Amino acid sequence: MSQTSFTSKFVSIGQRSIHVRLSEPAPPPNAPTTKPPVIFLHAVGSNSSSWVTPLLMAPQLAQHRQLVLFDSDGHGLSPWSGRDQMTVVDLLHDLLALLNELQFRQVAIVAHSLFCHVASLFALNFPARTDKLLFLHPIRYLTDAMRGALLSQASHIRSMSPGNSPPSSPLSPSMMSRMTLPPIRPASTPAALSSIAVTTSTSSISRHSLQTNYSAQSLIHRLVLSTHPSAYAATQKALVRCCFSSPLASEYSAGSSSTSPSGLNLNVNVTPQHCEMLIVGGEEDDLASPELLRAWVEEVQLQRGQHEFESGWGGQEVWRKGKRSRTSGSGAGNGSGVKEIILKDVGHWACVEEPLQMSRILLSWGMRNDQ
Repeated sequence: MSQTSFTSKFVSIGQRSIHVRLSEPAPPPNAPTTKPPVIFLHAVGSNSSSWVTPLLMAPQLAQHRQLVLFDSDGHGLSPWSGRDQMTVVDLLHDLLALLNELQFRQVAIVAHSLFCHVASLFALNFPARTDKLLFLHPIRYLTDAMRGALLSQASHIRSMSPGNSPPSSPLSPSMMSRMTLPPIRPASTPAALSSIAVTTSTSSISRHSLQTNYSAQSLIHRLVLSTHPSAYAATQKALVRCCFSSPLASEYSAGSSSTSPSGLNLNVNVTPQHCEMLIVGGEEDDLASPELLRAWVEEVQLQRGQHEFESGWGGQEVWRKGKRSRTSGSGAGNGSGVKEIILKDVGHWACVEEPLQMSRILLSWGMRNDQ
């Protein structure tokens, strides 16, 4: 069986440059077994490196879907644009522009953490271009206190940032294509971001990962430090404003202006109804707890009029160190169902804490026939 490999390049979006990794060789576009590409959206303070290991463990997926990993503005190897007043509309436009530049008419989307808002709004506004969705640890709800703390944290990081223009990367495209770890930005890093790197790598993972998985802690720490401080602050502010503690608490909910000047629907209370959704969480995730994920699943089930499956594909199972145990799932069997998987001994970073489990989930989800 051939192994998955990636080629790296920079894609120009207007005046900005985005670092992209593409799996190769790409599946034949007209082959009957070829499915739409999968694009991966990393978390705030992360980058495309977080997805590499689980994808290398599932080489069959790249034989049927081209895999597209990219570093968001100011993350990883993508230079920071200086958009300090960034909004979720900017991030949505970035994703759309990248897909247009790559000439992808339809994609499946995998998103992690706060970037699940971008994936959800993309599917809501461009349903014909969305094949299916996988939300990994989606942060949809935040208490008012947590929301305020994260916004204050972002403002503090921005106030300590040394500037907007990180030095250009000295790495050649051939070197970047072989990288599985993100480079540390040589720009000076505010003490606040260094502190966040330590906190994120220790408190956002499970107890099991903290005690046994030192490589996961090291990678998460490095991912955060590879982010431009101003980009971290601006992106976090933009996406935290999408979260809510009640149906009307979000700045982009039905209780406020839910349409952008460009006509985009920004109502984050509305979940895309047309495509299959898989929601993956961690048993020890404090930001996207199993209870909150289950509440979202039940909400979507009610909207779609779905019923419980008695048995089904891997999306209704939890991989527990080689053993499987049933968890709840739902769907009408018509490709527009919603299911959830809760992973044991996992916090907020399943793709790093348990890459083998994530590879199985991604393969099952990516290869499943929806019709």
